Amino acid sequence: MIWQNHVPGFRNHTADVLKWCVEFSAEYNSCLRLPH
Repeated sequence: MIWQNHVPGFRNHTADVLKWCVEFSAEYNSCLRLPH
């Protein structure tokens, strides 16, 4: 879950994380598995 390092405070910004996942569809599946 290296992407977490690219999204500081991702737990408080789920919306931003989802947008990030969409932009990086390659990791989209991994993002869906993360607890929000």
